[in-house]
Amino acid sequence: MNQVKHVDPGKPGISLSRAPLLIKSIRLTGLFGQFNYNIDFLDAGNETQDSVGRRLTLLYGDNGSGKTTILNLLWNALSASRSGNHRSYLGNCPFASLTIRLTNDDVICVKKDDSDLQGAFTITVSGKQANVRQSYIPVGEGVFIAVGEEGGVALSEVQLEFEMRLQREYLVSRHLSPAARRRQREQLSMYHETKGDAYVDYLDAVHANPYFLADDRQIYGDDIRHALNRREAEEEGPNDTKSFLGKELGLAMRRVHHQIQRQALDGNQKGSSGTNRIYLDLLSRISQRDFSKEGGTPVEKLLERLNRVAVRTQKYSEFGLMPALRSQPFADILRDLAPERAAMAEEIISPYLEAQEARLNALEETEKLVRTLVEQVNGFLQTKRLVFHLSRGMQVVSSEGLEQELSPHQLSSGERQILLLLSNTILARGNTRLFLIDEPELSLNVKWQRRLTSALLACTEGSGMQFVVATHSVEVITGNRGSLARLISEE
Repeated sequence: MNQVKHVDPGKPGISLSRAPLLIKSIRLTGLFGQFNYNIDFLDAGNETQDSVGRRLTLLYGDNGSGKTTILNLLWNALSASRSGNHRSYLGNCPFASLTIRLTNDDVICVKKDDSDLQGAFTITVSGKQANVRQSYIPVGEGVFIAVGEEGGVALSEVQLEFEMRLQREYLVSRHLSPAARRRQREQLSMYHETKGDAYVDYLDAVHANPYFLADDRQIYGDDIRHALNRREAEEEGPNDTKSFLGKELGLAMRRVHHQIQRQALDGNQKGSSGTNRIYLDLLSRISQRDFSKEGGTPVEKLLERLNRVAVRTQKYSEFGLMPALRSQPFADILRDLAPERAAMAEEIISPYLEAQEARLNALEETEKLVRTLVEQVNGFLQTKRLVFHLSRGMQVVSSEGLEQELSPHQLSSGERQILLLLSNTILARGNTRLFLIDEPELSLNVKWQRRLTSALLACTEGSGMQFVVATHSVEVITGNRGSLARLISEE
């Protein structure tokens, strides 16, 4: 059995999340009947939370060594959807066993039931609070279903009932293509949900919900809705004005806009509730204070605070998150104020500033997220730039001349890929703990390849999202040697 270790630890470029990661290590045996791998995702040689290797693992190996298959295995093993073909993929993929050790010390083991690398299999989960056993059997056309209650032996009448349903459907579906019949079987297998799937119930609780950027440049996830299916895209043809990725990008940009709108609304509501309390407090303080006998905060201190709030609101107004505070009229009045009225002025303006600060603090994470996305995308673009406004959403404009807005179809393939990847990364922050990426360097020039992983990590800072990336790019590897995992099999 091989040991895949991280080598040459590099210095992280950003501060990493303290949130728990998902996978500690995996052990894969008998892949294609010849490869055996142990992969450590937490970099045992460097266990500090600030190690980039704890959030990023780069799978590197020869062609045919199974990098893409490992990503597919992780995606299908950890995705909870009952309507997809996740467990069918595990049954059809040729391997002997897959053991996934999570950071909470739960151990997931997928093991084929006999020496045949393709066929019936059993998934077990063991841990402090987990004890799961679930078996799966093939029912034809490459489709697998869960059988038995709580992983018990499958009842013969259950399989017989399923086969009879398939036979009835076959009588009316003989004209369908093999792919259509396979999809039909997957849909038919849904009736078996009532029998239960203990492993899917476990995954629902874990909420890994992995996302997968495949080599077709689509991002897959159980909760990701695509603009149109691949068949529709093929029918439209290769015309760039109708490109599939262009429509995918347009949808992703709209989803980012809607998500940020929701976050901004939540933040403004929190700030508004804080404002109500502040003005009630103002009335209380004025009623209890004798201003004739007290001095107030020096006007200079009030001006400094006013300026700090104004600077922050100016930054937030760049993205339409809140209007900029025009501080000059306030400052002019404060500077001309008689000393004996300073205390009253303090009681009046302080609640106003507190109200502004309440909104700013509530919107702080949203502003940081938008700014990170815009800055990271613009780090790639040359003659174009990304702008964001809460009322208009994400827009790519020409940085020359009149800054005309460009549609996704007017961007290069590399620009579309970067925007799609980073947009979906933003969307994934609160939805997934694991992002799997297959050869992200495709369609990207050498300079962009060097920036890619740092951009991904920056856009997910604070989320605890874990990246597993299969790559052939020397540029990607060179900048992240501390995250490198070489696939070298041992017999």
